[in-house]
This record gives sequence, C-alpha cells and structure tokens, in this order.
Amino acid sequence: MKTGIIQKLPVEPMPDFLTEIQKDILIGSMLGDGNLALNPKNRSKNARLTIRRSIKDKDYLLWEAKEFTQFMTNNAVSEYSYFDDRTQKIYKGISLITRAAPALTNYFCQWYLDNVKIVPKNIILTPLILLIWFLDDGSAYYGKHGDVQFKLSTNGFSKEEVHFLRDKLVDRYSSKFSVNKNDHKFIITSYGDAAFNFIDEIDPILPECMSRKAKWRINHH
Repeated sequence: MKTGIIQKLPVEPMPDFLTEIQKDILIGSMLGDGNLALNPKNRSKNARLTIRRSIKDKDYLLWEAKEFTQFMTNNAVSEYSYFDDRTQKIYKGISLITRAAPALTNYFCQWYLDNVKIVPKNIILTPLILLIWFLDDGSAYYGKHGDVQFKLSTNGFSKEEVHFLRDKLVDRYSSKFSVNKNDHKFIITSYGDAAFNFIDEIDPILPECMSRKAKWRINHH
C-alpha cells in the first residue's frame, strides 16, 4: 500500500506427478462424480479437478480432499446452495476445485475427447478405484430373495464404454456382471457371489463416514 507496488503472493509449487493414492482417487472419481476441465477464461493450459457432492457427503469430500492438499488453495473446498427446477427445492452442496496443474492435464488428455468424458482403454482397476467408483455411483441392497443386489450407475458413458467396464469386472472376478438399460442409458448390475467379490475388495478400506452405503454389513458373514 505504501509503495503502490503490486506483488503476487508466493504460490507453493505443485508436484509434477500424482501419488498412487491420488491417481486412484482421481480415476475412481472420473468413473463417478469427478470432472477435469481446462478453464478458457484464464487461458490456462492446464486442467483442474472438480468434485461436487451433496452437503450430507461433506466428510467424504474432505476425506478425498486431504489427499490433494498440494494441489489446493485455502478456498479449494467451499459450500454452496442451488435451486432445482425439477423439484422446486433449494439444495446445499460442497465442492472441491483444485489448482490447475500439469499433473492433472495428463489425465484430462486421457479422459476427454472433444471435451466429452470417455473411458480410457488403458484403465487398470485397483481396490481404491473401485471403492471411489462405488461410493460415487454404486449401491448395494438386499433383494426379495435375501441375496445382495449390486448396481453401478454408469449412465454418463456410452453403451460400448459400459460393456468395456463390465468386461473389466468379469475378468477381475471371474464372475457374472450384466449391462442393463436404464432410461435410455446403461448401468452395470450383479448379485450374489459376483456382488460379494466386488464388495470384499472395497469393504476393508471403506471410510467410516460412508458406512451408510455398506448395506451388506447387516447380514454379511
């Protein structure tokens, strides 16, 4: 103020690559609720990660965010509210928006074609990726006959991409997973042993803040 000189505050340098945990959370989020985007307004040549959730999943978002602190500013996580025309109600949400980083741009190039999210053919699934994918877009519940029904809402991807992901699960577990049509989109379903094969991988690492989604724990041996 005294000198009239404007100086930029020092910004911590970001890593050039993601850790294995960061990479798995990112890929799981891309299969689910996450998005990578370039911001043309500030002419950034790098991408940033955005994850938006309902306020009820605040602890889940913070659990993910703590792994990306090196890519965050002080206001990277913020709460907001919005009006939904369909329900005529106001909802509260929380978002994580990272800084733009070359390490994230690498993944943007893999996950987007003409700014449309796609599933990269080189994807390799891990337990943490499967966990994030399930927490974002999965559900498990007991069916009429007492067996566990399992669903992944892959509505955002094409029929071919959903079949590709289904085949990845079939190969991983040597179990049956099906693709079903749901409102002109496609989802992945399974039940019984196939569902439990998936569940047995994610259950040990499922964060307590999302235990409400672990419906299988009610009667699981």
